[in-house]
Amino acid sequence: MRESIGNMAAGLLVNYFVEEVGPAIYNHAIADAQARIQQRMSDLEGELYVPEFQYWPSIEHKRKKERKGFMACRRGTVLSEIAIFINRPRAA
Repeated sequence: MRESIGNMAAGLLVNYFVEEVGPAIYNHAIADAQARIQQRMSDLEGELYVPEFQYWPSIEHKRKKERKGFMACRRGTVLSEIAIFINRPRAA
C-alpha cells in the first residue's frame, strides 16, 4: 500500500517530525555534552596537577650532587698529594 506524496506534503511531514522529535533529540545531545564535560572536569586535577614546592627539593638534589663531586675531587687531590709525598726524593 505505497502511496507517493508531493513535495509540499513531504516538507510538512519533515517539519512535523522536527517540531515533535527535535526537542527530545536536543535534550539528549545536551545530556551527552554535560556528561562529557563532567568527565573532563573530574580528571582536570590529574591532567593539570603540578607538585608544589619543587624548587627546594631540586636545589637540595643539586647541592648533594655538587657536594659529591667536590668530595670526589677533594679525595683525588688528597690521594695525589699523598702519592707525591711518598714518591718525593729523599734527602741524604
